[in-house]
Amino acid sequence: MTADGKETWRNAAGQNVDLTKAEDLLTKLSNVRAQSFDATTHPSLKMPVLTVTIRFDENKTETVTFGRAGTDVFAGRADEPGAARVEAMAFEEAVKALDALK
Repeated sequence: MTADGKETWRNAAGQNVDLTKAEDLLTKLSNVRAQSFDATTHPSLKMPVLTVTIRFDENKTETVTFGRAGTDVFAGRADEPGAARVEAMAFEEAVKALDALK
């Protein structure tokens, strides 16, 4: 979204957020990579620690749910079977960037 020719970002409540912090969060989220894939959904995803929904192209959204079991972090999407084990350190960096937006 742009306001007065400047790009702005809004949180789910519709409040403007700091552009630099929002870009940092998106960068950190995009750095979260799968280390392996499981054919079944991991039980930790039934009680997620984070759910990320991104809206793009006006009508399209993508939602990824993250769960934690001990030191392992898992990610899943409702429209895909199974789960991915993701890099825990990259996930923690993304959570810190999210906390910085609050």
